[in-house]
Amino acid sequence: MSESEPITISEVGSALGEALDSKVPVELTGKYRAGEPPPPGSRMTQRPEGYRHLDAPATYRGLELLAAAAAERGVDTTTLALAWVLSHPQVTAVVVGPRRPEHLEPARRALELPLSADERDELARLFDP
Repeated sequence: MSESEPITISEVGSALGEALDSKVPVELTGKYRAGEPPPPGSRMTQRPEGYRHLDAPATYRGLELLAAAAAERGVDTTTLALAWVLSHPQVTAVVVGPRRPEHLEPARRALELPLSADERDELARLFDP
C-alpha cells in the first residue's frame, strides 16, 4: 500500500491488531424497492438525509441478489445480512436497534448461521457497482 492509496478503517484496525466494534443499521426488510417511494413511516421518510446515498441502482440490485442468496439458504435478508457482519473477524459486536421484540429474531437466527470467509466475500461482491 502506498501513501497515496486510501485505506479503510478495518485496515487501520488490522494494522494495529485491534478488533472493531460495529454499529450496523440494517435496512434489509424488503420494504424498499427500486422505483417505488419509501413506505410511510420508514426511516427514509422520517430521516432521509442519512439514507439518500443508498437510493441507487447498485443498492437495489444488491438487495435483490442478497434476497435471492438468503432464499437459497432458507433465511430472510436481514438474517443473512447480520450473519455477514458477524462473520467478519474484525467485528466484535453488532448493535441492533429493534423497535419491537420480534425484531430481535433475525439477530438470533444470524447467530446460528455461520459463514465462511469465501461466503462472506461472495456476499460483499453482490453490492459491487
